[in-house]
Amino acid sequence: PDTFRDLGKDHRVILPDTMNATGGSMETAINTLLNNGVREDRIILVHVIAAPEGIFNLADEFPKIKIITASLDSHMDEDGYIKPGLGDAGDKTFDRINISYFEPIRHIFSDSEWEELKNRINLANGIKEENIL
Repeated sequence: PDTFRDLGKDHRVILPDTMNATGGSMETAINTLLNNGVREDRIILVHVIAAPEGIFNLADEFPKIKIITASLDSHMDEDGYIKPGLGDAGDKTFDRINISYFEPIRHIFSDSEWEELKNRINLANGIKEENIL
């Protein structure tokens, strides 16, 4: 894609990821970069938390990448979750978010988009549609 045209083979690329369990998402992102001319030794992965399995998988598949992890947890469970982990990062991100946080940028949403955003926030906060004001 054209988005990689100016990146060049000598630029460093930092790929941030909140949590690395298996490394699957990062593998896809790394392959996209490699397929577009970024050198493997110029890729840096940055995780807040990771499971050893994910680090091993990425280091084994891409030995030239650099990996920075703030916290390495003990393992993944049988369902593929990092243990002890953080819980679901998406849930943590949107927990108790309020539509008022978006008021300063209300103008960029159509009325239907605004309603959809409100509904999604309410669902994320566990508020049923019949209880919405």
